Amino acid sequence: MSKNRGSNQRHGYFRCSDCRQGWESSHVYVKNNGQFPEQVQFGQECGNCIKECKPYRLEKLRCSMCHQQRCVCEDKRHNEPNKGHRSDLCLRCKSGRPCVQN
Repeated sequence: MSKNRGSNQRHGYFRCSDCRQGWESSHVYVKNNGQFPEQVQFGQECGNCIKECKPYRLEKLRCSMCHQQRCVCEDKRHNEPNKGHRSDLCLRCKSGRPCVQN
């Protein structure tokens, strides 16, 4: 896992309660790392109807090479590394704390 990714980052599964669109994101951040239930700091907006949503399921990030939550692989992502981050729908990015550094 990349050295610049905090242990409070998770992979989240989302579904909009209004239009039922579903998506996943590896840019979900929790407040109480390791305590159950983990509290999501920032939601995301649905790309279809712009409703603010929180994930219904969280997972610790997994390496895309070895599929382990804890690994020694350098700079690997939970899922597709070349998939872009929708900062226009991310409430963390909109708050002035960008998830992805350009």
